[in-house]
Amino acid sequence: MKKKCFTVAVAIASVMINAQTGLVGVNTSTPTNTLDVNGTARVRNLLPNTFNSSVDKVVVADADGVLKSVPANAISSSSYEVLFDLTPIIDVGISDSNPNGDDARTPVTIQNQTITLTKDALVQINFAVPIWDVFKYGTSAAPTDGGSKMLRTHLVVDNAIVVKSTNTYTNTSVGTGTGTSVEALKGVFFNTGSAFVKLTAGTHTIRLEGTCNPYITCRQGGGGQGTKFQAVALY
Repeated sequence: MKKKCFTVAVAIASVMINAQTGLVGVNTSTPTNTLDVNGTARVRNLLPNTFNSSVDKVVVADADGVLKSVPANAISSSSYEVLFDLTPIIDVGISDSNPNGDDARTPVTIQNQTITLTKDALVQINFAVPIWDVFKYGTSAAPTDGGSKMLRTHLVVDNAIVVKSTNTYTNTSVGTGTGTSVEALKGVFFNTGSAFVKLTAGTHTIRLEGTCNPYITCRQGGGGQGTKFQAVALY
């Protein structure tokens, strides 16, 4: 009899009802919701898995442990957001007056975008940048020195390079005995790249930079079929 009385007393002590508010507290004398559990919870029997995304909701908890429901698509891993999708993009002139090809070049910004994420995301970034007007430095003629020319585009996220896309071409030197020059590096070239970058909630910068060297000028960016600078957030 004493054991039964003790068990009942413990049960009453752990479940406290506030008669004035109609709130029930488990291990708390100051419940703030209809049922306020100060501790862990367990459900011994749940309904079979008959989830219907068009009808059912998902239960989540806020920072205070209060249970709430949200639509299933609000936390679906397949949701995405197009952050920007640019074509054409800004075109810029890039010049390199140094005939040596072994020193580092300072890149020129082609396009700079600022994004703001409301939550952490995996961001996919794609780019296809046209390169054109490749001339010998200080002229409007194609280079004919027979040297290798490097046309490079950087993808930079939060001031860190994540992709270096490079096309390297060797131009043809002046013909011997023909009296004519064979012009090289004519037409439009493309640097392309893609990257997945995990970014936290907040503001970030995504930038395209370009270099063209040695001893040449070029233009990077602009329009035309195939030009692209795009970022998509996957949640």
